[in-house]
Amino acid sequence: MTSLQHADLTDDELEQLSALINSRYDDGMGPPLEMVDGLLSAVVVSPTLIPPSDYIPLVFGEDGAWETMEQAQQAMELLMRLQNQVARRIALPLSEEDGASEEHMPLLLLPEGELDGDQPTDEMLEADPFAGIDPDFPFAALWAHGFLLGVDLRDDAFRVLESELDWLTGDLDMLATLSEAATEDDEVEPDPSADQRTPLALRERFEHAMQIPFMLSALNEHRLAHGGSRVPVRAEKKPGRNDLCSCGSGRKYKRCCGAN
Repeated sequence: MTSLQHADLTDDELEQLSALINSRYDDGMGPPLEMVDGLLSAVVVSPTLIPPSDYIPLVFGEDGAWETMEQAQQAMELLMRLQNQVARRIALPLSEEDGASEEHMPLLLLPEGELDGDQPTDEMLEADPFAGIDPDFPFAALWAHGFLLGVDLRDDAFRVLESELDWLTGDLDMLATLSEAATEDDEVEPDPSADQRTPLALRERFEHAMQIPFMLSALNEHRLAHGGSRVPVRAEKKPGRNDLCSCGSGRKYKRCCGAN
């Protein structure tokens, strides 16, 4: 019989976890589960250990106490089970030939009520799998943002990893592009003279998202091959992806000098 610790969360349990996360924030709006799934995915494949004390504050916040000990225990149990679920998903065998199945895909949410009104017919969906979805919906943006938050927790280790895996920089750039819809620049006015990146179309977002399981699988295999606990050589200090660029443009590094 499968123990509770190794059982995937049910839909009801996912809703419970979401409610517990939201209860920790004054506005009732904590990180969505899609973002949490991305963060936990980075924790699982990180080249160096990320202990719970480093990433739990990104989920439940840093301020305030739980109303009861039972509530705190339930929240931690559900989060740890979700992390185990993410780890099992990433460890599933995956081949380019067969492609990624639904079991390999992370928790990527579609808009609520996407099928309100006129329901797409089977024929419409066969012709266009995106029928009924707002073409501007930022699919996978929250997941990518969560994953990059995890990368930032071990920025030096991931930078060293980029020097070892020639494809990783491209994949992280792809996630940064996906995440832009979830991380609007509120602190600076946009520079009208700067080149503006064309927003991704919905179909492009789906195509990028289909590559996520392959990236996670490769990172996990690399981690296991090196014992999962290497101490990386300290990389040259560079601005973080969300830091302002040192050139004085007022734009984020990833959208300025870091884009070259």
